Amino acid sequence: MIRTVLVNILDVAKDMQIPPSYPGNYMGYEIGAQAKFDSKKPERQQAFLSGEHELKDLSKIAQKFINEVILCPQCGLPEITIEIANKKIIGVCRACGGREELKITNEKFKRFVLNHPPKTLKGAFDGKQDVKKSEAKEKKTITKEKKNKEANGNSQIEDNSNQEGEEIVWFSDTSSEAARKRREEMLPEALRGPKKTLDKEEIRKLIEEENVEKLEEEKKSSETSNVEFIQFLFKTISKSSAKDLGTKYKKVFKHFSDTSEEQIAFLEAFEAYCGKNSSLISEVPLILKHHYDEDIASEENILAWFKNESGQVKAVREHATPFIKWLEEAEEESDSDEDDE
Repeated sequence: MIRTVLVNILDVAKDMQIPPSYPGNYMGYEIGAQAKFDSKKPERQQAFLSGEHELKDLSKIAQKFINEVILCPQCGLPEITIEIANKKIIGVCRACGGREELKITNEKFKRFVLNHPPKTLKGAFDGKQDVKKSEAKEKKTITKEKKNKEANGNSQIEDNSNQEGEEIVWFSDTSSEAARKRREEMLPEALRGPKKTLDKEEIRKLIEEENVEKLEEEKKSSETSNVEFIQFLFKTISKSSAKDLGTKYKKVFKHFSDTSEEQIAFLEAFEAYCGKNSSLISEVPLILKHHYDEDIASEENILAWFKNESGQVKAVREHATPFIKWLEEAEEESDSDEDDE
């Protein structure tokens, strides 16, 4: 079954201060896909959606989720804590103190939240603890200043910012645009959408030209990770021959497949691509051999990919089996030679 893996779901949920199952299930209900979160699995495989989905579509749904569940309806800041009261989903804002029912449009997700409420104590984020901490800190500061005065002959502590008698004017731009910018600045990095939408035609052209430098610029400007960019590359390239996948694009593939995580993601994207282009399936062993010879994917990562059942395309795995056996046998022979020495 082809899956879309949400690789950084734990970081996102931590920044949002919500259960990690919420974002994936919201997306699943919105697009009609099965969503699952399993905390017992390795971090990279803990959350996924069934099927293959475009990054731009998921980004739009994620923004809708943020607007409905994370941003305060009154002040617009990402400071909401979810509470369940009288079978209603209540948002309590830690910034302005607002408290009202969240306007969640997806009825299935509303039922999911009601059945899986956040495991937080009521009042844990209602501002009372922050007030107590603030009062204690203020009291401590006053005591410290008093001691400093006594130690320095009751010398006054002056505010250097206003020594020349300048009038301090405090103001805040209350326009909608200024409020939008403040909300954007206060959102955690993991919650911000891509600054630039990747253009498929432009990326396809750069791949054909093997313009790695420009591709790197496109990746950075869209704030896309190497793993996400690799997946996008395979969605971008037109129907390719075995030679193209094996050697023509090697410079591009190698550049964005440096770490083990990236190489395994590359092989998963390659597998999904071949699954959609049946004419390539018989050439899978040859293409994998090229990837191995060109150091696009190491022996260790190819074997790790093959053992991983995520996004498995049966026909691709069957044709890849002879090459995998060859790798395993070569590894056993190498271990045997080392033992003899």
